[in-house]
Amino acid sequence: MIFSEVDFHALFEVVYTSVAIVLVISIAFGALLYGAVRSTDSGREGQSAAAFGYALLALLGTTVCTLVVGYGFYIIIAKK
Repeated sequence: MIFSEVDFHALFEVVYTSVAIVLVISIAFGALLYGAVRSTDSGREGQSAAAFGYALLALLGTTVCTLVVGYGFYIIIAKK
């Protein structure tokens, strides 16, 4: 039987980084959905200022999601 040494520091780093990224993506995607839905509702009710604010929230969520996914692809492609 072959025993190998486990690098627990690297393993812990992968775990907490993954949890952090999942939280960031979940919050950003939630902001995207919430902003898009509330923007549409506010627009229908004639509240253009609120609709604009919620649209900005949706745009922020979209931007964060896009940047995180793009950075993930960059890390994967740039690895040698």
